[in-house]
Amino acid sequence: MPAAAAAPAGPPRALTVSAAGHSLKASLVHVCLRHGTSTDCRASRVRLRGTLAVGSRAVLSLRFDRRATSVSVALVRGVTTVRAATSAHGSGTAFRWAAPASLGGANRLDVVAKYGKSDSRFAARIKRAR
Repeated sequence: MPAAAAAPAGPPRALTVSAAGHSLKASLVHVCLRHGTSTDCRASRVRLRGTLAVGSRAVLSLRFDRRATSVSVALVRGVTTVRAATSAHGSGTAFRWAAPASLGGANRLDVVAKYGKSDSRFAARIKRAR
């Protein structure tokens, strides 16, 4: 049986966010590749598809297409950060993040995945679970 293929190098380009058995693909907002003194950043048009219901203290699963060395998640409403970024726990392509007791009216997750000096930023629409 062949060995499983390793995730490609470089910062993640795709993210699936899951909570309570439901999932959605987050929108890649930008990716920055840094090599020595050179930086190449590319922005993408934000296309938020679907809405994920997130409950108080819910644990979200974050699955990337490529390995990340660290991941942070912030809660945002419009252009205002409602909750500052906190670290997600995990390694490789799988991370978990615990939502706070109050979402503070947030309607979007802002996820930053780092790989070496490079990084990717993602956005996902959320709503408070009933």
